[in-house]
Amino acid sequence: MNCKLFILCLLLTSCFNSSYAQITNTNFLLPPFIENSAIRNMELADSFSTAGDSINASRHFLKIDAYFFISTNRTLETIDSGFAGYLLTRQTKNEYKKVFTIAYQTERTEAYQTFKVMLEEDQTTRRKLSWCKDSISCTELEQIMVRTDSFHFEYLYNYVKKNGWPTYENGSFFAEIIAMHDARHMQSYLPYIKRAVIAGYSSSRFYYNILNRAKPSKVEHLRNHKNKLTFDVSYVLKGYEATAAQIKEIQKAVVDCGPIKHQYFVYESADEKDYRKFMSMSENLYYWLAWDILVKINDAQKSSVPYSFLYSETTSKQNKLKVILVY
Repeated sequence: MNCKLFILCLLLTSCFNSSYAQITNTNFLLPPFIENSAIRNMELADSFSTAGDSINASRHFLKIDAYFFISTNRTLETIDSGFAGYLLTRQTKNEYKKVFTIAYQTERTEAYQTFKVMLEEDQTTRRKLSWCKDSISCTELEQIMVRTDSFHFEYLYNYVKKNGWPTYENGSFFAEIIAMHDARHMQSYLPYIKRAVIAGYSSSRFYYNILNRAKPSKVEHLRNHKNKLTFDVSYVLKGYEATAAQIKEIQKAVVDCGPIKHQYFVYESADEKDYRKFMSMSENLYYWLAWDILVKINDAQKSSVPYSFLYSETTSKQNKLKVILVY
């Protein structure tokens, strides 16, 4: 698995919602290429580095917003480690250090500080709740979570209505994770997030996550869909990474059938709690094994494809995970 991509996705997303929907309205789709996307430029810098092209790797790395790295806890002492794995020219490293230093030494905005504190509260409470053992402690933590969520959601909603989606400088990185828990306002956030993604200060993965959660979920439409490929990847639920042969089989099918319009991971289980646990990305290795397959599919098509995770109730005692590619 690509370690940089794993860490990046781990930092960017934290979710608990139970199901997602198919994107049918093309007005919701993002442009295929977003020039200013921090994540996209990181991916391109990584790809060009792998290809031995330091010039283009450097060109894309310089486009990454310094506040993106600041939001992921890079400091003046650790920014050098942010260059690790990238084939960058010495001039690029020195130039980026100057940009990063100016941003780092600038006082954080009130919005940035507020969203950061909110995220710390959010993650601390949810982490404690996932570890609690007795009903009394769990009930108390649930009540705390409801109170803090209520305040966080109200603040984020009012901020977005007044200012639009926050930039990285104003805490977009932290606001994204808070919004993932705010089911009530997801629909209203969509146009703001879309504009933010196109402007370069939010991620397309986050946008599609919110888009998929904002609509009612259906699994049935896949069952009768004619143009689809289905792969059983249940081995990831046992902690096994896809083998090179398994990835090659999927990638070959993607190339042979033509452009993929949408990717689905369908989790089949008799108990929806198992699916919820699977979707607890920050604590679940199995999810990231599945995510790595998604990345390999995108690699085969040489572009990012919209994706959804779906829950499908079954009577079987054996949980399964399937990849369904609609073309």
